[in-house]
Amino acid sequence: LKCKFLKKGICHFFHPAEELEVASAAKTKGAPIKKSGKGSSVNVPMKSNPVAPSPQPASPEASPADELRMFLKTQKPCLKCAPDKFFKWLEGEDILSLADLLDALGDDEYRIQLIYNGLKKFKAPLFKKSVERAIAQIKMDRTTKTQEPHEIPDELLCPITHSIFVDPVVAKDGCTYERNSIEEWFHKQQSQVSVAHVELLR
Repeated sequence: LKCKFLKKGICHFFHPAEELEVASAAKTKGAPIKKSGKGSSVNVPMKSNPVAPSPQPASPEASPADELRMFLKTQKPCLKCAPDKFFKWLEGEDILSLADLLDALGDDEYRIQLIYNGLKKFKAPLFKKSVERAIAQIKMDRTTKTQEPHEIPDELLCPITHSIFVDPVVAKDGCTYERNSIEEWFHKQQSQVSVAHVELLR
């Protein structure tokens, strides 16, 4: 449109009907108008609706081998070598799940192999109990996921792991803890105290 007053809708001069239509469309739509010549159609660009982002796929459940690897990382006090190194050996022996590891611990001859390749001998009974508790915890977690969500009372959760108790014990402070978690905590505290004692002696 050449007439700036017509663009604003305040022109009182005579204009062709086509220009009046263009001005009216620009005023009501509030969008830029293109006019390519006589008899051309008026194209008013419309705002497109924003496309909703596609939902992210849910993370897949950990495989039995991943569960075994993660479990070994929590059992460093029971191992003579790095957890990943012990896992590599287990993998070479086709022990690819916690259930396989429990079966191996139940076999006297194979337990000797486990001790030779990374498991501390005096920690073997505690290690076996930890495997049993881990299997029970995984089964419980899977059962909980399939059931309707509900609020779990704090009394049933370990204050260290914030998970449902599998093997609860009461400490001297009167609080209830998961046995494996509180034993690991005491082990760490004793290690720190020993290091501090050595430094003081220096």
